[in-house]
Amino acid sequence: MHILVMLGIGVAMGLLVRPVIPRRGHPLTQTILTLFTIAVVISGSVLGGSLGYIVGWYRWALDWRGIVVSILGSLAVLWMYRRAMRPLVATSSVPQPPPI
Repeated sequence: MHILVMLGIGVAMGLLVRPVIPRRGHPLTQTILTLFTIAVVISGSVLGGSLGYIVGWYRWALDWRGIVVSILGSLAVLWMYRRAMRPLVATSSVPQPPPI
């Protein structure tokens, strides 16, 4: 039951975060990136919820503390993913020196 609740929270958070993250390019690329973002958020929700359960912060699937920990875990993993991908995106837009 815990896993189902965490998966549901992850899908809901992924769909809520989707409009916030800018998408450019072909519609198929946008769809793939949206699905990947939802997968990242689901993994964060499961990770945060599992850690909260293991530590002993909550015991029931629908406890408010478990839901908050799942949401915070999903946002933390999404933030880490965005921070990790930022240098790859930023290096492609670095201006090149003029040719001599």
